[in-house]
This record gives sequence, C-alpha cells and structure tokens, in this order.
Amino acid sequence: MLDLSKFVSSLEGKAVYVYGLGKSGQVSARALSAAGARVYAWDDLAEQRDQMVASDVGGDERIIFRPDTEVNFADLGCVLLSPGIPLTHPSPHPVVEKARAHHIEVIGDIEILGRCLPAAPVKTVGITGTNGKSTTTALIGHILNACGMTALVGGNIGVPVLGFDLDKDVRVIVLELSSYQVDLCSNFHPDIGVLLNVTPDHLDRHGSLEHYAAVKARMFGHHTRPIISCDDPLSKEIFDVAAELGKAPIALTLSAPLPFDPSELKTLAGVHNHQNALAAWHVCKQLGLAEPDIFNAMKTFPGLAHRQQIIRKIKDVTFVNDSKATNAEAAGKALASYESIYWIIGGQSKAGGLGGLEDYRTRIKKAYVIGAATEEFSGWLAQNAVPFEACQILEKAVSHAAKDALQSGAGGVVLLSPACASWDQFKSFEHRGAVFTKLVGDLPISG
Repeated sequence: MLDLSKFVSSLEGKAVYVYGLGKSGQVSARALSAAGARVYAWDDLAEQRDQMVASDVGGDERIIFRPDTEVNFADLGCVLLSPGIPLTHPSPHPVVEKARAHHIEVIGDIEILGRCLPAAPVKTVGITGTNGKSTTTALIGHILNACGMTALVGGNIGVPVLGFDLDKDVRVIVLELSSYQVDLCSNFHPDIGVLLNVTPDHLDRHGSLEHYAAVKARMFGHHTRPIISCDDPLSKEIFDVAAELGKAPIALTLSAPLPFDPSELKTLAGVHNHQNALAAWHVCKQLGLAEPDIFNAMKTFPGLAHRQQIIRKIKDVTFVNDSKATNAEAAGKALASYESIYWIIGGQSKAGGLGGLEDYRTRIKKAYVIGAATEEFSGWLAQNAVPFEACQILEKAVSHAAKDALQSGAGGVVLLSPACASWDQFKSFEHRGAVFTKLVGDLPISG
C-alpha cells in the first residue's frame, strides 16, 4: 500500500479534516486514519455521511464525524477538500474560508500522493483538458500494462489515489486530473503532463474561461515534460508560454500526419479519439516504449463505458452510450462520428447550451429531449430546424428513438450524448449511462 507515514509525521500531531465524503473522501479518511493520523470527517450531505458509516464494516472509531462549526481549526494540520466543493468560485466554501483564516493549507488527495511517492523508480503522468481525459488516461494505462510496464490508473477515474496498492513492481502512475484537482495541488506536478484541450466548461467554479485555463496550466511544474495541444487557441497560448520558458513542450496536433493508422483503432473512432491516441503515443514514447509495441497495444484497447460505448445492435440500428458527454463540445465529438442520428439529449444544462453544434444539424434525424434543459434545448432545435420531441424522461426517449430508428428502414444510430450534467434526474453520468444501457437491453425487439 501507499506509505502515508511521511505525510502523517509532517502534521506534527495535528488532525486532518477530510471535508467531502464521496468515494475519494471516504478512501482518504480511512487511509489516513490507518496510517495513524487523527481524522475528522464531514460532508454537507447526510446521505454521504450515512453511507460511509454504513460501509465501514466494524466501524473506525478513530474517525470523528464533526461539522466545521464544531471543529477547533487550531487543532488542524490541513483540510483535505473534496474536488466537488468550491475552493474559489462562485465563492469559497465556509470551511475553506475558516482554514485560510487560521493559515491552514487546503489540499486534495493528489497533493498528498505526491508528497508520499518514492523519488524513484515511480514516474507520474498527469492528463488534463476539458474533454478526453478519461479515455486518454485509461488508454495510457492499458498500453503500459500490455507492454509489461506495470502502471496504476487513478485520480478522476478508477481507484482513489490514497487507496493505491503501490507494490515494488509499479513503475508508472497515470492520473486523470480535473481542473478542481489541479486547483488543490500546491506542490505536486507530474513527471509528464498532457493538456488535451481547453474549451468552456465549469465556468461557475472558475469564474472565467481565462482562470479555468490558468488552473489547467498550473499542472506543469519546472520538471514536468509537457505535451500540449496546439489545436485550440487557449491550449496554444499555454504551449507558447511553456516554449518561451524553455520547457521544450511536445506539440499535440492533428494538423500533421499521424504516426499510426487510426482506421485500425476500432474502439477509438472519431477525430477526438485520434487526438487521445496521439497523446498516449507521445507519453508512451517518453517512457521508453517502442512504436510497434505502442500501436499493437492500442489496437487491443477495449474502450471505456459511457464514452461512445456500443451497447447493442438491433437489425441495422446501433445503440451508443455517450453519457460522459456532459457539454456541447463533448457531444459534438460524437455527432461528428456518426450519420443518421436519433439523438437523446438533455439534463442540467451548462453555459453555452448547444451552441457550436449547428454544423451537425444534417446528421440528426430527430432529437429526444429530457430533463431540466427541455425548454432551452427545444428552442435551439426549433431554431435550427431539427425535428424533436420533448420526452422529459430517459425511458420514453429510448423507447421512441428506438421505434423511430427501426421503422425508418434506413438504419442509423440511437445516441445518448446529452450535452448536459446528469444531476437533475440521476446521481452521476455513470448512473445515467447505466440506466440507458438497461433500457436498451430491455427493448422488446429482437435483433
């Protein structure tokens, strides 16, 4: 397991306040407690607190559940904040303000990981960007392990980092890093860093697009080998700054010929996935793998759930789960990959709505709108002359889209690519994708 003793000893007997008890918060609280730290824990949602207590077989009496109003901040060595809790915008959470008032650092679990990793031989790879992080992270982990270089994958995907089983064979840790996680890293910078793209997202949590981009750029430390996209304006600015500072960034661009044949990568369809594959290619070359080995491993990548995941084919209609597409930019990647689309969209809309998707109108046979964005998205669809139906709930959308696609006689794709967050009707994009998968599996239509 990861040795947390170095971090615990740095606390000098003071406690850690784990605030936010999602999956990573729960794992962090237990790992720190097991390493000998005094741990206070809390979540604003009683459901999360109750879940942790219920899942603690036998209980861990060393973890004390206490709201910030009942914590003596002078007794704290740090606050370990969940990435989902506002650090700066729209305003700092009260626990952040109290920590700052007492000059207590507010960090995330990635920062603690960085402080506890051995200097050698483990290398770290960090992947950030608005879209494509999960696929790229998982792809790199797959390639490394397939080529015999033992790698762990975590961060914003997979295993929470303080739960890593860091045995002697591990050589690389591949981390998906959201902007929230980068924001909570005061000192940690990966050995190799990848910036895939920067487009509008999470602006409610970062205040502006410029601040959002600046947070992404903070991933690159003085020793980090940067691999940075040059295919969008903000990423190109970050690339240029890195070059001026003498960091010798590697240009991640699709404007030059690819060093591999993307047509052979069946689970990495679409131009956006070609960029993900190119990023993985550059990372693995930096880690010393041979090009033929990299490409052969790429071809065996199984793909990720909820990212253009083919669920089922009924006659000549394919059902695709792209629930991870939580903004218009991500949905556009899927729309660009298919023809004759029966598009299921909606949920909790983000800034910009469906803006930028106008060029894909002719690919869409009909749209089926669900959730809180129904009125907003219906307006956009009507304005752009896209046939649509306000379905409100996913069950109705799947049923009607399947019926229309199959009755057309021309085949097509029933595509769940919502361009929205899921929280109005689902617990997460994974939950939404799982419900879609079950509904498609239960369709009373033989293939």
